[in-house]
Amino acid sequence: MKTNESGREEWSRHIDNSLVDSAACVRKTTDGGFIIVGGTGGRRSCSGGLDCLPGVGKLSPDLYLLKTDPLGTVLWSRVVGGEDGDMGRSVVESREGGFAVVGSTFTKNNWDMYVLRTDPEGKTLWERTFGGPREDNGRELVESETGGYFVVGKYRHLPPPGDRQVDDAYVVKLSRDGELNWERRFPGGRRLLSLDRFGDGGVVIVGVSSVTGTVNLYVVRIDELGNPIWERTYCEGIGVAVRRVERGFIVLSLSSCGFNRASLLKIDEEGELIWHGCYRGPRAGYGFIPLADGSYVVAGETRDAGGADAFLGKVRSGFFTRGDIDGDGGLTVADALGVLRALFRGGELSCLDSGDVDDSGQLDITDAVATLLYVFAGGPEPADPGFSAGCGGDPTRDLLDCEAHPKCR
Repeated sequence: MKTNESGREEWSRHIDNSLVDSAACVRKTTDGGFIIVGGTGGRRSCSGGLDCLPGVGKLSPDLYLLKTDPLGTVLWSRVVGGEDGDMGRSVVESREGGFAVVGSTFTKNNWDMYVLRTDPEGKTLWERTFGGPREDNGRELVESETGGYFVVGKYRHLPPPGDRQVDDAYVVKLSRDGELNWERRFPGGRRLLSLDRFGDGGVVIVGVSSVTGTVNLYVVRIDELGNPIWERTYCEGIGVAVRRVERGFIVLSLSSCGFNRASLLKIDEEGELIWHGCYRGPRAGYGFIPLADGSYVVAGETRDAGGADAFLGKVRSGFFTRGDIDGDGGLTVADALGVLRALFRGGELSCLDSGDVDDSGQLDITDAVATLLYVFAGGPEPADPGFSAGCGGDPTRDLLDCEAHPKCR
């Protein structure tokens, strides 16, 4: 399905191969069309989760690659795979023409990371498998700035004493021809799910870590040789997508981070958290696109008593901390004076939501009074998103807006 900038459907296409088909990734191509990768040929038999693949234990799935024109008309499709099953997870258009694909292939009774390169018509130029003797997978890849590809996924192994399998974060760097330059593992219960180029030849990668016994959102930045520059774990959650933006990165968490729904986080280039906030639409988020106006389009799913539905929504850029008008990280007299200047001296606030200290839905003198009571008389902290909790979206629907907050941009 394609929508316009307001989210209204322009067209939709249904492609039926009589068996279960699943699309895992879609990208716009330089000719204005789209390239889609997923799987076909299997019956879904798993119970869900990040590693759910069609066809496990039933019919063997194959990797499915499909190219459309700008209106969604199929130009060509390719089914790739061996006898035991394959699945595509991510695809990119190569600067040299054609496409690079990552996913998983079932060989020798286990899943391995699977990478292949095609020409512009989808014909395979080369294919490679990576991993060990247990279940591994590939989740996403990007073309490096110097040529070749960074590929991320998981590597499963059985460390001593051999009574429990453990997942390691797994990064592979390939040449343009698919030859292995290097591979790195980050041990201790980690999986990598998404990455983006950093600009210095390296990448920033997100995923999940259970090193501490809880499931935490995990981010690591590595250089072009795979050496870690920094690693961070944040709140409980699973990092499923990351994209570079001005002054840092935006990370989409599948769920949690203090909310029972999809969350967005912004981190700077050193991994320090700038803001986080949940989006009131999807219970789970799977991907997003940053827009030129500073907002984000989020894709995911919603759930109710009737089941699950696909979700697509635009998140405005108005994350803020209530009361912290100047963005210095706390409530002071200066914030109260800022409200008064806006009310009586023609001062301007780029984020009206931040001035609405009592969350009444309007800016008035009671907001300045609430700030002064907090500063001098032990009054209550402003309603969420309060300054001590970090940046977030306004949980109350009102006519105020936030174009830009000094701390949360």
